[in-house]
Amino acid sequence: MAAIMVGYRVVTSTGSNTMIGAVATNVPFSKAEMNKIAQMAHDGFARNINPTHTMSDGDTIFALSTGKASSVGADVSAIGAMAATVMAHAVARTVLQAKSLCEHQLPAHRDYLKG
Repeated sequence: MAAIMVGYRVVTSTGSNTMIGAVATNVPFSKAEMNKIAQMAHDGFARNINPTHTMSDGDTIFALSTGKASSVGADVSAIGAMAATVMAHAVARTVLQAKSLCEHQLPAHRDYLKG
């Protein structure tokens, strides 16, 4: 972000920085409510990726429900807030667990921790 703030552009090829995730619940929600939960889960990306949602990435989160907890009532806002927290943890774990793609000269976070 420091480079962007002084005038540098975000230069990437389309789809090269895409994050794809999914959140699931057993509480039955409507399609519109699941859409809202997915939207809120996107906040988890923004907590760990900066910049996020640029014009060249394809960040997507799918939200789904098994509907098996039909007798349980749950608040969409509470589930969405939890989904954002879980997604932020998932992104951080992904960064820490990633391995280099040496054949493409793409180092992983762990490469910067060596030596």
